[in-house]
Amino acid sequence: MALLAEPLIRLPFGLRYLPAVPMLRWLGLSWIPAFLSSLGATVWISAGRSGRLLIVFAMGAALNLSWNLILIPRWGGVGAAIAMLVSTAAMALAFLPSLRSC
Repeated sequence: MALLAEPLIRLPFGLRYLPAVPMLRWLGLSWIPAFLSSLGATVWISAGRSGRLLIVFAMGAALNLSWNLILIPRWGGVGAAIAMLVSTAAMALAFLPSLRSC
């Protein structure tokens, strides 16, 4: 995704939208921890740990909000993309022990 971000934006939308390329690069990195988080959530739901799941997702949302408040004024949309990467990575780390047992 990082290598193809510029052509993916430039070809269909034109040069006007090239400032979106750095955001797409950061968001392209966040799909891996987001995927791991969804896998971990499925494992926890099947194990009856929905209370813990709620806590992890609430903490991920709070982490995302706090990083957004810090990074968006400085870096705009790129800061929001970085905040998404940080919060999804933190949630993936919370689910990592349960994913090892799969």
